[in-house]
Amino acid sequence: RRSAHGALGVLHAMKALLARLAQGDGVLDIGANVGTMAQEFAAKVGPLGHVLAVEPNPDVAALCRRNTAVFGCVSVRAVAVDWADGQAELYVGTNHTHSSLAAANVHSQSGTVTVDTTTLDALAAGVPKLAAIKIDAQGAEARILQGGAACLARPGLIWMVELWPDGVRACGSTVEALLEAFATTGHRVLAMGKMLTEPARTWDGLAAHVASWHGHTHTNLLIGRSA
Repeated sequence: RRSAHGALGVLHAMKALLARLAQGDGVLDIGANVGTMAQEFAAKVGPLGHVLAVEPNPDVAALCRRNTAVFGCVSVRAVAVDWADGQAELYVGTNHTHSSLAAANVHSQSGTVTVDTTTLDALAAGVPKLAAIKIDAQGAEARILQGGAACLARPGLIWMVELWPDGVRACGSTVEALLEAFATTGHRVLAMGKMLTEPARTWDGLAAHVASWHGHTHTNLLIGRSA
């Protein structure tokens, strides 16, 4: 489902996030897939830092573990992140590297797998010197934030969050709820997709901007607390 628009959003947002990380920082990578971004995070934070890569598909988590093994600062957990602890059905694509908690968000499904779920706050509590959280969860971002009240209240965190309106809706939430979680906790948009040189958007302006997005159109937001 990846579009050129979304790919540009990832590249630019990732560049902006890496620029804000330092040696020794901790990073929580939710939706780590095969570990491509986890490797970049690890190279930036160094051996004194820590990257917790979280990938719900057990087979893909094994690939992530293998791909990041050279970095001693990376640990991998095969668990889904949701609003509460428990279990959920994960819909898996035929290429095995795309999965979602919503069937509609996975093109060409190969089946489902039952996975354990945990919360954002529980995971974050285990990352020393946590400086950044990246969430790319195939539409489950708003659900994940429901279990992240402590993280949202925590000063100094930088967030990189995928914004896929149709995917969020398929997972039972709305873009408005996703954005409100940040708007009501004193955050602001630092960058959106490839538009890094524009002034920070207001939350209302951002909601209006993506109101007409449908299908696979998505981007990534870089978010931080207001001064």
